Amino acid sequence: NTGGIPEMCTNDTGVILQNDSELVKSIEIAVCKLAEDSNMRRRLGDNGRKRVEDMFTADSYGRNFINILIEK
Repeated sequence: NTGGIPEMCTNDTGVILQNDSELVKSIEIAVCKLAEDSNMRRRLGDNGRKRVEDMFTADSYGRNFINILIEK
């Protein structure tokens, strides 16, 4: 949960961890949970792909850029 990660990755598309003294343990827990839960992996993957397609393709970038210009 540092830098631009929260803007790019949400709890619906990935596992957001706090960058604190427990980070290594948090990574271990998150990796184990993902390894054990195929539904969670599928959901996060599907949501991540949709987010990229909605926000980061050339078409979506153009639409978002135009919307920003219209709002100004």
